Amino acid sequence: MTWRIVDPEDPRWAAAHDLCFPGVERPPARHARWLKLGPGGEVLAFCSAAMSLRPEVHDLGGPVCYFSRAGVMPDRRGLGLQRSAIRVRERWARARGAVAAITDTAPHNARSARNLAASGWREYAPAQAWSGRPWRYWIKRLRK
Repeated sequence: MTWRIVDPEDPRWAAAHDLCFPGVERPPARHARWLKLGPGGEVLAFCSAAMSLRPEVHDLGGPVCYFSRAGVMPDRRGLGLQRSAIRVRERWARARGAVAAITDTAPHNARSARNLAASGWREYAPAQAWSGRPWRYWIKRLRK
C-alpha cells in the first residue's frame, strides 16, 4: 500500500475529500493530490500540497510548500495514515527544493495537531495569516 499521485480530477480523491470535509471547497487543481489505496483498491486516505506561489510572504529564505489537505477514511483512523501523509508530502516538497513546509488546522482539530507535533512540526504565528480564520498555523523546516 503506497501513496499514489493522482489527477486533480480523480473522482476517488474528490469523494474522499467530500466525505472528510463536507461543504469545504477542494484545493485548486494546481495542488498535487495523493491517494493511499488498500489491497482491494479502496481509498484509505488522501492528501494534497502545493508549492507556494508567494514564498516571500513567508520570509523563510526559499521555496515553501503548503500542505493543503489530508484526510483518513473514518474506518481507517488510528493506523498512522495521517503521519504517513505528512511524510509523503515532506519528501515531495524536499524534491522540489522547499526549505520549509507550512499548513493550518482548525482550532478544534486535536488529532491533526498531535500528528503534526509528533512529526516535528511546530505551531507558529505567520507574518501574514492566510486562512482568514482563527486557525492554528504550523511549520517545519525541511532544509537548513
